Amino acid sequence: ITSVTMPDTIKEIQDYAFSSNRKLTSVKLSENLQVIGSNAFFNCRSLKSIELPASIKSVDVYAFSAAGFETVTIPESTTFTTLDQFVFYQCQDLKEVVLPATMTNIAENTFADCPNEITIKAPSGSYGLSYAKNNNFKFEEKTNKEILTTNTLFLIKENGKYGYENKNGERIVDCIYDDAKEAIPFDSLPDT
Repeated sequence: ITSVTMPDTIKEIQDYAFSSNRKLTSVKLSENLQVIGSNAFFNCRSLKSIELPASIKSVDVYAFSAAGFETVTIPESTTFTTLDQFVFYQCQDLKEVVLPATMTNIAENTFADCPNEITIKAPSGSYGLSYAKNNNFKFEEKTNKEILTTNTLFLIKENGKYGYENKNGERIVDCIYDDAKEAIPFDSLPDT
């Protein structure tokens, strides 16, 4: 198997599901995926990147250890706030990790035995900054707008009224409201 596209009905990837598949180069995860099991992508050396969906709740120990990732981006999520032990253990090519402001805990050994200097990119004042400092990682400040996925709306104000725009600056909700909240993930909006 060199490429996998998961249907959106998949909610869990079992332990060792793709383990040691050195030919796997592309994975499109289910938009409803909640759990990635232990060692699910262990030793997938040709897998250079993966995009975790905002629905993710748990990535188990060693899930991506020894994978070929160069960059990892963790999605903004209220349900996925902790990176478990050894998730990216021995990722030989890993150089950059992008963390959202919602990340609140990373195990000390999440990136153990990764030989390259890793740069943590996260918003100023976030847990990512303190993790980078405490674990001797380089740090690069990013705004929430640069980090958040495209399914987030940002508050705008015009003539004393509030509305929302997406990450690309496209107006999604006209400025007609007297009061509003800061950033809203689409998946938190009520069904109409």
